[in-house]
Amino acid sequence: MGDVRQSNRASERAQSSVLGYVLLVGLVIAVIGTTVAIGSIAYADSTADAEYANVENAMSQFSSKASLVALGESDGKQFSLGSIDKGSVSVKESAGTIRIYQVESDSNLSDEDPVVEESLGSIVYDTGTRELAYQNGGVWSHDGTNSSMVSPPEYYYRGSTLTLPLVAVNGSDSTSGSITGEFTRIESGTELDGLPANPLTNGSVYIEIESRYYEGWSQFLSERTEGTTTRCQSADSADICQRSESVITELSVPTTLEIESGLTISRNSEYDGSSSSSSDIEMPSKSTLPDSRPLIREQIQSAQATNDNGDACNIDTNPNEIGDCTLSNGTYYFDTDVRIADTVSMNTTDGNISVVVNGSVVLGGDQSVIDDSNSTVTYYVRDDLVFDTNNIEISTTNEATESHRQVFIIGDDIDLQNNGQFGTVHAVLFAPNADVTLSGGGNSALRGSLIVNDLSIDGGGSVTIKQDETTFRASPIDATASPNRIRYLHVTKNVVRVELQ
Repeated sequence: MGDVRQSNRASERAQSSVLGYVLLVGLVIAVIGTTVAIGSIAYADSTADAEYANVENAMSQFSSKASLVALGESDGKQFSLGSIDKGSVSVKESAGTIRIYQVESDSNLSDEDPVVEESLGSIVYDTGTRELAYQNGGVWSHDGTNSSMVSPPEYYYRGSTLTLPLVAVNGSDSTSGSITGEFTRIESGTELDGLPANPLTNGSVYIEIESRYYEGWSQFLSERTEGTTTRCQSADSADICQRSESVITELSVPTTLEIESGLTISRNSEYDGSSSSSSDIEMPSKSTLPDSRPLIREQIQSAQATNDNGDACNIDTNPNEIGDCTLSNGTYYFDTDVRIADTVSMNTTDGNISVVVNGSVVLGGDQSVIDDSNSTVTYYVRDDLVFDTNNIEISTTNEATESHRQVFIIGDDIDLQNNGQFGTVHAVLFAPNADVTLSGGGNSALRGSLIVNDLSIDGGGSVTIKQDETTFRASPIDATASPNRIRYLHVTKNVVRVELQ
């Protein structure tokens, strides 16, 4: 019996050794197989990443060559994209469209046809999961879901001038392997018909780019240019959107108000000159008045950040009142209502003065420009200009009337608290949102310009509103906030043929 048990145990040990060997060999084979598989995937991914990086560098280089050819500095240029094993390169001349609209102030983008509509085309390296594309001088990437900018396109915004050379791609080749090619100029610097004449005078200019790479275009337009940019994933992404996969940027034409008379009121509003009043008022002109509030908001933002409050009038220590002091050239900011309690002298010998008020200005004292320079004092008042007494004097110390040297840009109303009378005002009052009622009698005389939404004259007595034509300089008021401006638009069409080899 003992021999039998020993024999069984020996047999079991022999079987365990064989089974362990088999399991070990199987595990080793599985590990090796997994390692080879993972290594193969990693190698393939590494190879694909290297190829993608090489093509990205090559595209950034050949974009400059394409621009040289398109913009007329060279008749043709050869290029190389290297060896393409993980994808293909194709020329798509109908990919992407740019549209330019000119929209008047009283119109909507949806009501207008584009003054320019041109295909851009593209040269695309496509791996099936990722893309790199040349389009209008820029290089763009697409990860299958979103796009981004690799290098910027031909689009130059400087000051208030937009220079936009359109670089259209012509061709239809598609290939892989070791890729070389050539750019050949077909058309360069062609002026497009239908563009508005420079300088632009009204409304807004919209640039719409419809492209598979619209998110990258949006990145460029938002970060590197001026303009209000809207990304349109679909046609109803925003009110301004016209179609899917597009981006729209808006540039505003600065609105200037030419002051041609003593009195201007807005179109479709009323002027009621009482027949019982002996008013000395010229027949007012009517026009579409630009809104003052965007400009005032911009001035507030700027003056909050940088101002000269510490230099005069103890503005920092007494921010709600100015009295019996002198302001010199610079910008002064008030973050709330401010009262002028006594005579404030404005010395513009060394330059202009700006007074920016994030609230109302209450006039309880006189204001006078005390020098004979040509510089001006401009008040940007978010809310109301309040005349707290009827004998206010706003003027210059020179004998001649120089009303153009004091300009009040008012966001809301002109508040005459003393029976509709103000005093002697030698200034330009630009309050396009104000409804004003004046009363005759007293000391009311405005020698300059009053620009309002609505004006009424009540009661008897004399109200004088007129310019002194011999001394008044009709300096236009720029009533547009400075960002997103466009005065000059230069668009040219340039076409290059792309042949892949």
